Amino acid sequence: MRSGMQFVAALIAPVMIGAHATALAAGIGTPPPDQGPYTAAPIGDARMVPSSTPGYFSSAGSTQGCDWSAVYGDAATQNLAYPEANTTYWQASPPQDAPAGAAIDIAGQFPNARFFSIGLYNSQYEPISEIYDYQLTATSGAKPFVSETRPDAAVRYGQTYRARIVFGAPPASPAPNTLYTQTAASSAGNSGGQHLYLLYRVYVPYGSTASGDVPLPALSYNSVPFSVNTQTAACQNVLSQLLQNLLYPASLKSLLAAATPPKAPQFTVYQGGSVPGLNIGLNGANQYMSAALPLPTGYVYIVRGKAPSHTSPTSAAAGEAAEVRYWSICQNGTTSTQVSACVGDFQARLDSGGYYNLVVSNQSAPQYADSSHGFNWMPFGPWFRATVIYRQLLAAPGFTGAIGSAGMGAYTPQIAYCSTAQFESFAAAASTPAQVFQACAAQSQ
Repeated sequence: MRSGMQFVAALIAPVMIGAHATALAAGIGTPPPDQGPYTAAPIGDARMVPSSTPGYFSSAGSTQGCDWSAVYGDAATQNLAYPEANTTYWQASPPQDAPAGAAIDIAGQFPNARFFSIGLYNSQYEPISEIYDYQLTATSGAKPFVSETRPDAAVRYGQTYRARIVFGAPPASPAPNTLYTQTAASSAGNSGGQHLYLLYRVYVPYGSTASGDVPLPALSYNSVPFSVNTQTAACQNVLSQLLQNLLYPASLKSLLAAATPPKAPQFTVYQGGSVPGLNIGLNGANQYMSAALPLPTGYVYIVRGKAPSHTSPTSAAAGEAAEVRYWSICQNGTTSTQVSACVGDFQARLDSGGYYNLVVSNQSAPQYADSSHGFNWMPFGPWFRATVIYRQLLAAPGFTGAIGSAGMGAYTPQIAYCSTAQFESFAAAASTPAQVFQACAAQSQ
């Protein structure tokens, strides 16, 4: 769920190691359908409340495991670890004393959503194994995805699947639809009484619920459903609450105006996904770039880059493969790890060249920073220094604009600063967002 960034080593690892599951965060619930303008979420407002609709959680009955709970459903405690705001995450915890060879059964349905996955994490919330939607086979034998970025339009959401979590190391030929509690190279992932965590992610649901108009997967151990009581001490992590209090200080927004525009930083690719301590809560389907930067009073900054094509209901119906399954740009507190807002691919306003032009400001949007003038807008957040994160989820093999590829070129996001007055003046005079960006870039070399 979190984003990968070079600065994580200095900022997150010392704080997050050992913080366990509920120190992670998720999105703002159900976003708009695959079209329409961007609307900023209130800062720190998760807007995701677990549904009481029958079937939304699997039935109660066992205390052997902690059933799904939304880990981003409480604005006061659950906005941590650089969440993606068009995504919702649920957490469950398997039994801690299962013997080797034991298995947890997962019965689910493919959601009406852009992407979903099930990930297994150890007690430090480092990933052990994950399974993504396109890797799953339905119980009918159908494969709802032809490739990473191309759904099979003939296979509708609601198709059922069965998956398993097996306690132990994977064999030479792992079983389909199966996660293992150990990695192939090490036994470190085996539970051995340690706390394991499951994380269920749903990106961009198209329907009316955050879970994509299907129930959450039913979890059972020895045919006994997991307990629905997620408020017991065994299911909660008190450290996350303490951490949350530490990371929710009073606003540190700068009250000083800079004499000259700050120098614009460059986006860097996150390289810590396989480094212990830097992969806390990592979504292995994502690649990340980020830039940490201040925003003095009276200034804005613009992020501009070429947008990859993305999977959508329209592309699926046409049988087209996209360049990525999903991409987004999010504004986050560097130290707090909170999300202020995100612009997902379906919300981005693209210019005639296929570029996004995203304006970030301290308070309300400046004049002209709207879709009618070719821009999106996001709030900087209540921080002196923040981080902007660019995600690509499941880039198609061979896509040269994929994060980390040598030929990324125009797909690399760029940043330019302007005073608010300069931005409004340039936007009033210029005919394209590209001209505004160039004019601002000339001020912040």
